[in-house]
Amino acid sequence: SGIPAIGFRYTGADVTPLAPVNVEASRGSEGSITLTWDRVSRTGGDFIDGQDVPLAEEGEIYEIDVYDGVTVARTIRALSAGGGPVSKPRVTYTADEQITDFGSVQGSIHVKISQVGRVGRGHEREATV
Repeated sequence: SGIPAIGFRYTGADVTPLAPVNVEASRGSEGSITLTWDRVSRTGGDFIDGQDVPLAEEGEIYEIDVYDGVTVARTIRALSAGGGPVSKPRVTYTADEQITDFGSVQGSIHVKISQVGRVGRGHEREATV
């Protein structure tokens, strides 16, 4: 005669950073691949004044998983330089790292990028670049 209980397990998904967007890659003359992306904020995301969205995290840290098939070949940690206007986050996957991971410089790579927040990794953006 009462309302039945419903099970619920809080996972913290609402406080994890959102997945980055606009992943782009450029190749250096020596074979390195530089990845850039745009941060997405959980709070105050209006782009009214032409400035970047607020960070909404304690710091700007990213983890980039580089895949060899379904296996992570390498995880690269990227820290934002901070200070002044926020620049596009970026990381370089060097030619030497590619040779170590794959045996040769790669024509394209498959990555998953996530921002790290106070509760761990956020949502991932998957891209082949």
